[in-house]
Amino acid sequence: MNNSEYESEYKKYRNKAEEYINDREKTRNLLEQATKKAKKQGPLDKIWDDIQLMFGLLGDWLSGTYKVSTGTILAILGAVIYFVTPIDAIADFIPVLGWMDDAAVFTLVINQIRAELDRYKERKR
Repeated sequence: MNNSEYESEYKKYRNKAEEYINDREKTRNLLEQATKKAKKQGPLDKIWDDIQLMFGLLGDWLSGTYKVSTGTILAILGAVIYFVTPIDAIADFIPVLGWMDDAAVFTLVINQIRAELDRYKERKR
């Protein structure tokens, strides 16, 4: 798949994110699933620190200790929903390839919210 195909796939999941933004418990469960699934391996290795920042930012937003735009939260939720969905563009049970599409979607979102991730990282120091 090329970047525009990943972007198109991701947009479907970003639309689903709106179901989560007003349901903190549903979002908390999603973050828990993503945290359990995430492993520093293969395609996720290069963006591991940014993924952990995204998870942290989402968790702090959930707890009310970090304020961030709705657009940023929707972007993160879209990526996390995509990540926890086992059957997405490339099924996760396919070794290595199954994680490549997840890494591509995370990278897309990381690039979109880079400035916010940098602010969040500075705040955590």
